[in-house]
Formats: sequence, structure tokens, C-alpha cells
Amino acid sequence: METTGPLTAQFYSSRVPGDLQLTVLIVKLKKYTSHRYLYIRRDSKHPITETGMAEVFPENEWNLLQELHQNQRIWDQLQSQDEPEFRVQERLRKDHSAEFVRSALTIAGLRIKAQAKFSLANKMWFHRQGLEQSTSEQIAKHVAQRFSGRVFDFCSGIGGDAVALAERCSVFAVDRNPVNALFCKWNAEVHGVSSNVHTICADVNDIKSRDGFLRIDPDRRTGPQKRAHRIEDYEPPLNQLQQLMTEFPGGAIKLGPACNFMGQFPNSEIELISLNGEC
Repeated sequence: METTGPLTAQFYSSRVPGDLQLTVLIVKLKKYTSHRYLYIRRDSKHPITETGMAEVFPENEWNLLQELHQNQRIWDQLQSQDEPEFRVQERLRKDHSAEFVRSALTIAGLRIKAQAKFSLANKMWFHRQGLEQSTSEQIAKHVAQRFSGRVFDFCSGIGGDAVALAERCSVFAVDRNPVNALFCKWNAEVHGVSSNVHTICADVNDIKSRDGFLRIDPDRRTGPQKRAHRIEDYEPPLNQLQQLMTEFPGGAIKLGPACNFMGQFPNSEIELISLNGEC
């Protein structure tokens, strides 16, 4: 329906097939068709390749993640086990460190929870907050249909949107959390789209190129277990999101459906996406 007042846009309600109860809101800008060359600064603080990414990790954390990634046998064992967790820990600690076993069990548990969001969850890489904040596969694929060409996925998290976008676009996934950047890279490999996903560990403010679409999912957690309901309290906050809307030729912002979005993004399209009728 057409709206009146400060928000000159249209509302669209879209249903996505699935079993989840989830709602997101998308703000979309005008269509973009340019395909100019991309330039991104690369240094030790903002690495693009996995080799460079090792520089932003504490050595012990990097080594642990690499060991988990390379040890397929541990995941086969965890998937096939049907014994109590303490027995599993006892058995695995005969061959691995306590930290390795704890991390493996945590990721295995998150993979089970993630099956409600992702069809390849049993092979994907998660940490708790990354899973909670990720976009479900069904919604990510729905949104990705609005994009083509080159896309900057700001605040990309563990890569739920990036892997969906990469099925049809060249994606530059940007996140300042090195674990998110690494897991996004690995999750792109799991989905067979790694050639179209370029992970960048950097603050979005350090990415100067505007040559492509923008997709951004600002952080809505202002502290432990606390969710922000005002866009001014997001990270990046409202004023920066509004500025990005003017700098990029087109794109989308993912917002919480209960936030104060009315009137904040004039001349943009608002799409409310609903699963199982909840919106």
C-alpha cells in the first residue's frame, strides 16, 4: 500500500516457505547496473586472504580453529556418537586437549540448533552469537534475488547472507570480528561458492569503495543479552546507515521489525518478510 507522511515508500509483505517463525525488514534502494573495477585497501589490520587473516588472531586461537577445521575425523565421531556427553569428552580427551574437545562439542551442539536455519548446518561453522544473529537460509535466498553483479556484505557475520548472494553475485563480505570473517570463508566453501566470496576482516568504515550494491546487517546487540530497539543504538548507528544509503548506488539494510524505522529512510522501499504468517 502507498504510505503518506514522512516515509514516501511502499510496503511489501512477502511470505517465504518454511517452518520457522521469523520476521525481518529490508530497506532497498534504486537499481544499480554499473560494473566498474573494485579497489580495496589491504594491510595487516584488514586482511583479505586467509593467510593474512592469521595476523589478527592470537596464535593459540588461530591454531585451535585450524586444527578443528582440518580434523574431519572428530566431526564424523561426534555425528555418530550416541553416548552421554561426559563419556564423549572422556574418550576424546585421550587424543585431544581439553580446549579442543570443549570447542568441538560447542560447535557440534550449535550445528544441531542451526538445522532449523540451514540445510547444510551439520557442516557449517558457528559461534553462539553468530548463529543467533544469522539470517536463515530461506530468507537469505529470498533477499538475494533482489541483487546482481557486485555486492558489499557489510557486517557479514558467519556468512548466511553472503553464501546466498554468492549464488548469483560477486560478494565482498566485511566483518571486523576475525572469527566471523574466517567462518564466513569456511561456510562459503561448504556451500561451494567460495570463488564468489571474498572475506575481509575490517571495520566497515575502512572500506572506501562504493562500486557495487550494499547489503548490511547492523549489530542490534548493545551489550550482553541486550537487544537495541532504536536504530540510533545499532552498530553502525542510524546516521551512518543513512549516509551509506546516499553513498552506494543501491542496496538493502536488514532491520528489526520492531525498530523505529518509520520516516528514517525517505524515498526507499520497505519490504516486510514473513515466515509462516508471522510478521
